[in-house]
Amino acid sequence: MPLHDGELEKGKCGFKAIQYMSLGIPALVSPVGVNTQIVTDGLTGYTCVTEQDWEDKILRLLQDSSLRQQLGQAARMRVEEHYSVKATWPQFLSLFQ
Repeated sequence: MPLHDGELEKGKCGFKAIQYMSLGIPALVSPVGVNTQIVTDGLTGYTCVTEQDWEDKILRLLQDSSLRQQLGQAARMRVEEHYSVKATWPQFLSLFQ
C-alpha cells in the first residue's frame, strides 16, 4: 500500500490495510496518516519508506511462509480486537445515546 505523504492520502489511508489484515494478510504500508497506528511494524506487517524497504519486505514475506503466517495471524487478531464490529460496537452505540 505505497502512498505519497499528501493531504489527500492522509485522509484515505488505513482501510485497505485493515482489509488485508482481516484476511490474515500482513500489510505493507507507507508511514502515512493512521497507517502506523494500524500496522505494528514487524508484528502485523511492515512500514516501508524507501523503494529498497518495499523490495526487502516483499521478498522476505514471499520467501518465508512461516513469517507470513505468523504476521498474518497477528494482523487478523489486531483487526478482531480493534477494528471489528464486535470491538467497535460500544463506540457505535454511544453515538445514539
